[in-house]
Amino acid sequence: MFRVIQSSPLQQKLEQELHTSLVTEGDVYPGSLAPVIARNKNGEKSFFPMLFGFRLSGQGNRKVLNARLETATEKPLFKDAWKIRRCVIPASCYYEWAHPSGQKAIRYVLQPSASDGVSLCGLYRLNGGVPEFVILTRAAEESIAFIHDRMPVIIPKSRIDDWIDPGIPAEDVLEDLLTAMDYHENV
Repeated sequence: MFRVIQSSPLQQKLEQELHTSLVTEGDVYPGSLAPVIARNKNGEKSFFPMLFGFRLSGQGNRKVLNARLETATEKPLFKDAWKIRRCVIPASCYYEWAHPSGQKAIRYVLQPSASDGVSLCGLYRLNGGVPEFVILTRAAEESIAFIHDRMPVIIPKSRIDDWIDPGIPAEDVLEDLLTAMDYHENV
């Protein structure tokens, strides 16, 4: 699936410039270079290497990792991306840490029920020629709120083309969120 991106000049340029390798399997962390689905300059769905997190100028290594669904349309950092630079981060699952009072933190593996993967909604921008993405989040579903009060916005694979199409209002796509979640402790 990621063969096309691995041989791209952009991927090679970013790896050299950022001193990191593209993550095509395993865990993606803030600052990782990861494959992301977005529209190319011809409007076609493509994979692009993007850096996880919007780097903030003048703030060292500080990055913004998430954009709240409830405020992304208003915040200057996300406003333009919401309209024209939406992306999808494909994954097999995502992790969340629960911090029970007085107990050791527990890492959970989460994914939509009856799904073989996760399509996380994101926003991206170009920062100094480097494509960067954030993950869109929303209030957690009741069944997993004990783990964390927020969760990524997840859409069905059938809506990926619609999410990354700036001609389709984001609100229309967000009517089809995947909300039934499976989880287990990662031991």
